[in-house]
Amino acid sequence: MNIKTSITLSLALFCQLICRANSEYNWMESRDRYELDKNEKELAVIKLKVHRQYDYRYDPNTKDLIVYFTNHQITLVNNDNALARNNRIYIPIGNTLELVEVKARSLNPDGTVTIFDNRNLKEIQDEEGGTGFKIFAIEGAQVGSEIEFLYTKKQSASYFGMEYLQGKEEVKEFTFELSCPSNLEFKFKSDYELSKMVQKDDEEKVSRYILNAKNLPAIYEEDFSAYTPTRQKVEFKLSFNSAHSKGRLFTWSDAGKRIYDQIMDFDKDEKKILQKLMKDIKPGGDEASKALKIEHYVKSKFYLDENAGNEASHLSFIQVNHFSNEKGLTRLMMGLLKNADLSPALVLTCDRTRLKFDPDFENWNYLDDYLIHLPGIDQYIAPYDFQFRLGAIPFEFTAQYGLFVEEKPIQDYTYPIADVRYITPLPAKESFDNLDIKVNLNEDLSSTSLYMTRSFKGYNAYFIKAFYPTLDQAQKDTFMENLIKYIAPDAEIKSKEVIDTRFDAEGWSEPFTIKTSFESKSFIEQAGNVILFKAGDLIGEQSELYQERQRVSQVENDYNRGYLREITIDLPKGYQVQNAEDLNMDVFVKEENERIYSFKSWFELEDLTLKITIEEFYDKIYYPKEKFEDFRKVINAAADWNKIILVLKPI
Repeated sequence: MNIKTSITLSLALFCQLICRANSEYNWMESRDRYELDKNEKELAVIKLKVHRQYDYRYDPNTKDLIVYFTNHQITLVNNDNALARNNRIYIPIGNTLELVEVKARSLNPDGTVTIFDNRNLKEIQDEEGGTGFKIFAIEGAQVGSEIEFLYTKKQSASYFGMEYLQGKEEVKEFTFELSCPSNLEFKFKSDYELSKMVQKDDEEKVSRYILNAKNLPAIYEEDFSAYTPTRQKVEFKLSFNSAHSKGRLFTWSDAGKRIYDQIMDFDKDEKKILQKLMKDIKPGGDEASKALKIEHYVKSKFYLDENAGNEASHLSFIQVNHFSNEKGLTRLMMGLLKNADLSPALVLTCDRTRLKFDPDFENWNYLDDYLIHLPGIDQYIAPYDFQFRLGAIPFEFTAQYGLFVEEKPIQDYTYPIADVRYITPLPAKESFDNLDIKVNLNEDLSSTSLYMTRSFKGYNAYFIKAFYPTLDQAQKDTFMENLIKYIAPDAEIKSKEVIDTRFDAEGWSEPFTIKTSFESKSFIEQAGNVILFKAGDLIGEQSELYQERQRVSQVENDYNRGYLREITIDLPKGYQVQNAEDLNMDVFVKEENERIYSFKSWFELEDLTLKITIEEFYDKIYYPKEKFEDFRKVINAAADWNKIILVLKPI
């Protein structure tokens, strides 16, 4: 769902100006190749010029606000791979009223120019068979060519937008321009130091906003980071229309009212359906119990179809067909929770790995996904995500701001009140992957017998809880075997079972626990009379975090999490461990005298019993890039422990 798609406000109703069709932007009909320095010439690919332009105008026939979007790029390709990735141009044509202009050419190293033939422009449908892309190839382009294209599209106006300046290639020059009738005023946001936006009025009463940037470095994906939000960008939104009023347009309050009307406005038939469903559910107990029963009922009886049409959001359709879209399931859940007197608040936010919600910039592009907040118990519901139950929501919507819309009684009426708040992530203790292993070295000292209990909770368990009951026995066996062979690829499995796992509403937040026994030869090697025991392998392979380039993004964890591993090894008679001290590690990061990231391991040795404990946790989502090395050391501590080999020598 995106609220911006439901906007019906026609600014043309307030229009007193009719402006020219679109800004006269064009490429140079004849130009020389770019002059580059030594480093630029050695790059596989470089964006020599990127120009994005939005020209808002009132249509002279319909008086509706439209926009002409122009995209102009020049790219130098210096190897075969770069050529293959850049000589095919895709033009998205969704929301396009008219493709006004398309042209392309390549300036080859020998000075020849190849011009694109518009007759080769082809159209490709999307996966659902709808409007997709126009596509064309630049014939004649070579390694060393400058590939250039320009197209302009006439589109229905969007009042919110964003352009990324950075990508995976260096950009030598980036220009951005937005123009509009002077009665309209746009606001902009940029979170980087570039040229300031410049506004000026021309003779035709058109306001222009211009941005120029040069020598933008390439930005690469990094571990423990969100790539897309890290890229430099410019966001814009329409904020004022002096022909209509002096008030600000598209505020959070406006969004709240619009959303409230879409979700909480039930007709008489829908109200009867809600009452009937409440009789079936019979929610009782405290607020949490009521909410759990309602949520589990909805997620057990109905399913999500993202492609369902708008009619699927009406409760009469949902009741008959048992499926709906995101909006419909949210309406159903909100209506039932309200009927249970739980005073639910609707929350709209977006995936923080894609876009960070800025509470100070009223960009409705942030309002992409629904959540529900129960203020009485301060817990959230993900209304159409079937993996989650009360208290847990997809991690990408946490550690992020959201727009909260609540009902407030004022005298004899109820009004929606909207404000922006932070969505706090779950602490590490709520999401764990714990391991309890007992190891016996078999009599001939060539193999081991292992008894393992592994417990998952929170984000480590939600997906398992959702899909495990749907598996047949063969699939369950395969799933269990994969969990065991994560520790020992050669495991000869003796037994395996799931322990006391409930898949009902009340049991959803409980751990998913398996108990297994197996034999393996992979942990032991013998060198003469010395036994080498690969203790590190007992925690499974661990990822190692490398950072060859200078860190450019802050640390961003998916979710807070913890690991408790308790390992008991029965040592063979007549042997002693020579390097037990290697098992002791303590690597951590503190903030305000509290550990936020930690890997700590220690051992106790009593007679022939070696007990090892490992506590590892990550209890903060964000951490500054300037302190990245401290975080990296904690991550790599687990990989270092995974390499430990105990040396057992005869006494």
